[in-house]
Amino acid sequence: MPVLEAATAIILSPGGHGSGFFIGRNMVVTNRHVVKEPYPGNKVYLASRKFGTVLEGTVIAAAGTGQAGGSDFAVIRVDDQVPAHIKPLPLAAEPASLKQVVAAGYPGAVVRNDRNFIDLIKGDPSKAPELVLTRGEISAVQNRERGIPSVAHTAAISSGNSGGPLVDSCGRVVGINTFGTKAEAGPGGGFALGSTGIANFLKSSDVPFDWQEVACAK
Repeated sequence: MPVLEAATAIILSPGGHGSGFFIGRNMVVTNRHVVKEPYPGNKVYLASRKFGTVLEGTVIAAAGTGQAGGSDFAVIRVDDQVPAHIKPLPLAAEPASLKQVVAAGYPGAVVRNDRNFIDLIKGDPSKAPELVLTRGEISAVQNRERGIPSVAHTAAISSGNSGGPLVDSCGRVVGINTFGTKAEAGPGGGFALGSTGIANFLKSSDVPFDWQEVACAK
């Protein structure tokens, strides 16, 4: 999934790190809680092995309180020049149960073992950790908040995946990974805020995006 790998970024702020993805030439979507503590001027920084450097961005819109299960969206405008090979990801409707999905992001428990992440944090803009991809299936699409479906899935996610895309087998974003749960028995599960909610937020923020109506045949 080269387009997915190029379009997914690690987002750095004083509050820590999270994930995000391009939905426009210079627009990146993430969770509000990922950027709730930006640098002065609402600035954050984005990195990826595909960028070759660190890009500066400005948080231009946000919605929700960041509470698990509720609205939790933000848009970052990338102020630096975006490499030409970075292509935005389209959005599509939430899939049915048991459809395969892939979660992309930068879970802290994994990237902390990547020397490139350590070098990036120390100030080397040419370094970035490897993107982490995990496969899973849709468990259920739940109605947790009006207009914002919650997508329960089995792709492994953890802290740091927040704001990263959940994509279907055709590479379209069907959710934004936001939180996980721990079960008394078993591994628990991951949850993404559904693409319908992302689209509604982007429309209300006057941010254009590509929505694909055709069902994924894969």
